[in-house]
Amino acid sequence: MLSKASKEKKIARFSEWVDGAEAILIAENAGLTVQNMEALRKKVRADGGNAQVIKNTLAKRVLSGGRFDSLAHNLSGPLIYGVGNDPAKIAKVFVDAARENPKFIVRAGGMPDKSVMDVAEITALAKLPPREVLLAKLLGTMQAPVAKFVQTLHAVPGGFARALAAVRDQKSENQ
Repeated sequence: MLSKASKEKKIARFSEWVDGAEAILIAENAGLTVQNMEALRKKVRADGGNAQVIKNTLAKRVLSGGRFDSLAHNLSGPLIYGVGNDPAKIAKVFVDAARENPKFIVRAGGMPDKSVMDVAEITALAKLPPREVLLAKLLGTMQAPVAKFVQTLHAVPGGFARALAAVRDQKSENQ
């Protein structure tokens, strides 16, 4: 049984994570060993997130009425919560853990602008490249037209100079 002070401390820490999060994933963790849970937490932390086992009643207090209110209705059984800013990274860790251990079952997830995500959506999210790669691709896509425009601007004076040089050469040959 948790004391009131430790409950409040857990709620405060979980609430702080949720307030700054872009995604929350929920998975059943019944039957996992302590080593498996620690490995999972370590992977989530390495990807900039947090993973915590917290009583469902305490999690409901934090999630209800907030940005992730839609998840508050999916809380039953022994659950672990993955919270972080890069939904694809957390989804990848959870989906990989489920693939490695049949006792780890991804149940649901949520992002602030979306209702509850099902397992198929979480699996699709896990297949996305990391945020940095997506941003680099976006930047490359945005940069391409500008680079082409600059090349065109440089080509016009260059072409004009070559045309003048050809006219000069032709006039010098004719004389």
